Amino acid sequence: MPDRPELPVAEFRGAPPEAPNGPPRRTAQPRRPGEPPGAPEPIWATPTSGQLGVPFSFCPRCGASLDGPRAFVQELWVSEESVFHVWCPGCGFVGNVVPVHRMVGHEAEGG
Repeated sequence: MPDRPELPVAEFRGAPPEAPNGPPRRTAQPRRPGEPPGAPEPIWATPTSGQLGVPFSFCPRCGASLDGPRAFVQELWVSEESVFHVWCPGCGFVGNVVPVHRMVGHEAEGG
């Protein structure tokens, strides 16, 4: 194996500098094992907290709230379309929910 040059290692003393206009760092919580010093505290958003942009907060199958800590809602994109992958701990529903902005349908001819 060929020798590789040593890469410089960044060393932080204290907390790394904040980005301008960035969110304030939370340092009141104790660090978790293995977490680097100065790491920001994670912010957990729920569907109804307004932080996710999720257009629904209830299971499409059973109507249970998706705000619980066990529920899972993840937004992803397929081309230019938002898709929400949902798991409901109440009924076990797993599926993708696609918001519909405009729906065009037709009625069968009566006869």
